[in-house]
Amino acid sequence: VDVYSALTLGPGIDAVDGTAYAPNVVSGGWRMRGNATLTVLPGTTILFNDGTYLDLGACCSANERGHLVADGAQAAPIVMRATSNSTATGWYGLYFYGPYGAGTSTLRNLTISASRDEGIETYQYGDLRLDNLSVYNSGRGVYINRGSATIRNLYVNQTVNDAVRFYDASPTVDGLVIERSQSHGLWAGYSAARVTGARIARPAAYGVYLYGCGVVTLADVTI
Repeated sequence: VDVYSALTLGPGIDAVDGTAYAPNVVSGGWRMRGNATLTVLPGTTILFNDGTYLDLGACCSANERGHLVADGAQAAPIVMRATSNSTATGWYGLYFYGPYGAGTSTLRNLTISASRDEGIETYQYGDLRLDNLSVYNSGRGVYINRGSATIRNLYVNQTVNDAVRFYDASPTVDGLVIERSQSHGLWAGYSAARVTGARIARPAAYGVYLYGCGVVTLADVTI
């Protein structure tokens, strides 16, 4: 489904008796386009049926940019997960596409789980801000590909592939916990990344794997 206008999803609390409606369910892939913004309110749960996804932006024009504002609260976080709760058959996660460096998105106090691909993947996306994000039981936690991101307090637990991956990217990370990656904890290739305050526990391969040219700065990192 291509969405070209602003859309808001909320927790759906009945105004009469306060009863919560059933969670929002995505039964087909969604793609925010035409400079449209998807806003997700605090306390919202979105269930993605197997094989579905949420794309922010599309190829190949600056007019195809898409934006996501998922600004949860500590007392009312936002949850996005597969209906089946299965990594093998679940949804494909969030994909931020900005071939012209376009797009602005903020995700705060958000939990993502049971993505068969990445919890979050970006490609040349302009401005992505992640704050207090948790990714559980997914193919990969966060993949920044040819772009930048500002990340604070990222927690990734139980991934099939690298928990966090940077390629030709320039992210800044302040606060990172990785646990039980079935591959590398942090993989960075050809990147100019800065990671401060990280703890990487029980990866199946290397805690940190650096590939190719690039300048990666690590400070206060425990493996």
